[in-house]
Amino acid sequence: MYDNNGDRGSYRCKVCSKTFATGKYSITTTFRCPHCNRVLDKIKERKSYNIYKCRNDNCSFYHDNLDSMNNHDQELFEIEP
Repeated sequence: MYDNNGDRGSYRCKVCSKTFATGKYSITTTFRCPHCNRVLDKIKERKSYNIYKCRNDNCSFYHDNLDSMNNHDQELFEIEP
């Protein structure tokens, strides 16, 4: 997710490109994985943005990326995931 218009509350998802606004609603925003619909965890806070990650080991996006790795990358991943 990234702030679309200079910190005015409009956000755009880098995965699905949908735009939405915060601050207009009284409901707390929950970020969800566009592939498996599980809640994303905030793993890092940066100065101008936060990084979220899907922690689902059975996520289709995660498995597709694992399957697309070549043999050398798979060996490196087994040593140090």
